[in-house]
Amino acid sequence: MQAGLMVLLMAAGGRAESAGCNAAAPNPSVLVEVPGHPFGVAISPDGCWVFATLVSAPGKPAGLAVLRRDGGRLTMERVVRLAGEPTGIAITRDGKRLLVAAGSALEVLDAARVVSGGGNPVEATIRDGRNPGSVYVNVTGDGEFAFVSQEGAAAIAVIDLAKKTVVGRIPVGRAPIALEFSLDGKLLYTTSQAALKEWGWPDVCKPEGARVPAGAPRHPEGAVVVIDAVKARRDPAQAVVARIPAACSPVRLAMQSDGARIFVTARNSDAVLAFDTAKLLSDAEHARIGMVPVGTAPVPVIALRGGETWW
Repeated sequence: MQAGLMVLLMAAGGRAESAGCNAAAPNPSVLVEVPGHPFGVAISPDGCWVFATLVSAPGKPAGLAVLRRDGGRLTMERVVRLAGEPTGIAITRDGKRLLVAAGSALEVLDAARVVSGGGNPVEATIRDGRNPGSVYVNVTGDGEFAFVSQEGAAAIAVIDLAKKTVVGRIPVGRAPIALEFSLDGKLLYTTSQAALKEWGWPDVCKPEGARVPAGAPRHPEGAVVVIDAVKARRDPAQAVVARIPAACSPVRLAMQSDGARIFVTARNSDAVLAFDTAKLLSDAEHARIGMVPVGTAPVPVIALRGGETWW
């Protein structure tokens, strides 16, 4: 069974050009069939290539779909097979490396080989424990360090890409997901779906699921966790600088283009939350500036038009 990958072409290439990979498309979006379930997407800096991680499906192993943009069209060139279950993906600012979170490891790939199909594109497979549940990844602007959210370990792994080693773990709340840098790269924002017991937060969130038995135990709110990204390179265990309540099961996060706001989906609260980033450190009690009810169990969120619109 084929799954579909919907790509917004206007977002992929910035302003439409008259020719080449950023040529204007007949429609602003296109649906491309891919052999698996797409999870994460990264776009090359020039807008010419789209990379989508594919979670395994019956009869279809996990992999990385490689799609070419050219002449206003989007076509799938190949699928690169990967070990584990690839989910989150990031690309370095220079476009030379792709980083893929794959359950038990971080896969580091040579982007040129992924595009050309020549040779083994996997530069390194960096492991941190038996199966920490690596789900999301982001990379510093200089391309030297990767941060990987580990759902099963309640932590963010810090990885030195030059040495291909794990520096250490940043302890956060349960089931961290999102990873977003501040514009200056000095801070890293993540989400944790539930606070740890030692934080002493009250149990206010009901269990998730369609059939929750009466009297089922509740658990604390989740959090937006603010990390000193510079300190995390050398001392991950002491890099958390703030934890802010973020309703029930916060998962994904998007930033306004000027960095002044972040928007967070709270899956178990059926809502999207807005936070003032300046107050996350200076006035955490008033950092949350809005909460909008949406449909059931929201997960992805994207900020558009400078953050005036999100969806």
